[in-house]
Amino acid sequence: EVLLSAKYLHADETTINVDGVKEWAHSVCNESATLLQISHSRGKEGITASKVLDKYTGTLIVDGWSSYEGLPLINGIQACLAHLFRYLKDAHENYEQQWSLSMLVFLTQFIAMTKSLHSSGITRYSQHQRANYHKEYERILCVGEKELSKFDFADDHRTWRLLRRLKNDKKSVLRFLDD
Repeated sequence: EVLLSAKYLHADETTINVDGVKEWAHSVCNESATLLQISHSRGKEGITASKVLDKYTGTLIVDGWSSYEGLPLINGIQACLAHLFRYLKDAHENYEQQWSLSMLVFLTQFIAMTKSLHSSGITRYSQHQRANYHKEYERILCVGEKELSKFDFADDHRTWRLLRRLKNDKKSVLRFLDD
């Protein structure tokens, strides 16, 4: 009941070994409660086995695993920035991608500004501010495309996949601009 009534929930899954068999540990949590469960399935069957996410109507914060998108009642998805920060840091530190550092700094400052505004009682960015954040986000992605084209990475290299994900998932990455 605590989880179902929450405006936001974080959900994630990870593999675990149970008596030599690969299983999936699914978590659903907020600041007040955590539900952990084990499933044979990583996908929708495992995600909904707890009977929480198939009934949940709020915003779900997730790592990008597509099975969450098929949940019928959710209000929407916010990209888990902790996951994105880890990927951006990896791209910068291990593949010398300056654009990923720029995106990391941009999102970090964006979060700090959002928290500051919210603590002041301002719960919504102006239309002008939202447009500026979208423009800067797109600018960093364009720089990233140019930078990545100078490296001899295959199209399926993790840095290209990250850039494409940021481009395709822009709405869920910047969701807290509007919500």
